[in-house]
Order: sequence, then structure tokens, then C-alpha cells
Amino acid sequence: MRDFVSGRSFFVDEDGVLDEFDRNGLVDALREHLGEDFWYPRRVAGQARRRKMPHLVEDGPRVEKLFFDCAVVERRRDRTISRVQVVFRHFRRMVAIRAEFEGAREWRVERTRDVALA
Repeated sequence: MRDFVSGRSFFVDEDGVLDEFDRNGLVDALREHLGEDFWYPRRVAGQARRRKMPHLVEDGPRVEKLFFDCAVVERRRDRTISRVQVVFRHFRRMVAIRAEFEGAREWRVERTRDVALA
């Protein structure tokens, strides 16, 4: 969903984020920050199937793949991207990432939360 009045776009589907940000380097920056072993983009038909995926994937005891949960994109007045906040989840973990666009496919990425879930 996009709300240009407030300068924010909200995404609850990974496909929307991939469509909008795969071209400008955000996906690569997130994978580099999280590590390829912990997240890779998935194009899946349907949110219901996506929500079941963390419980269906058998990663083994050592690796817990993270799954996209939601994202908020903040834009400047000229509608260029300022910042993106993305939440990834696993049934045992939640990770929040903030990425600030620095231009020309460059992102400053930081992990703002990494919480074990009971």
C-alpha cells in the first residue's frame, strides 16, 4: 500500500518490495548484511502460503532462515527514497533492519532489533 501524502509506503508482501527495490541495490545490501545463509528473496504466490513457509522449511538445527514479514519505506518530498525499515521473522526469531539510501545503489544498513521469540 502506498501513501504518498505522509511520504510512507507500507509493504506486507515480499513481492512488492522485490519489484520496487531489486533494481536499486537494497536486496543485495540486505543479503550482504544478514548473510546469504539467513535470508534470500522468495517469490511465492499468495500470502497464506508465505506465512506457512517458516514452519515448512527444514533447515536443520544449525541454520534458521528468516522470512520477510513487512517493510516501511520513507520518501522525501520529491518522492525519492530516504529510508527503508524491514522486519524479518522466523518462528524463533525476529530481526528488524534499517537501511538508509545513500545514492547510486549504496545503502547504509544497520540491525535495529534481533530478538529471540519464545
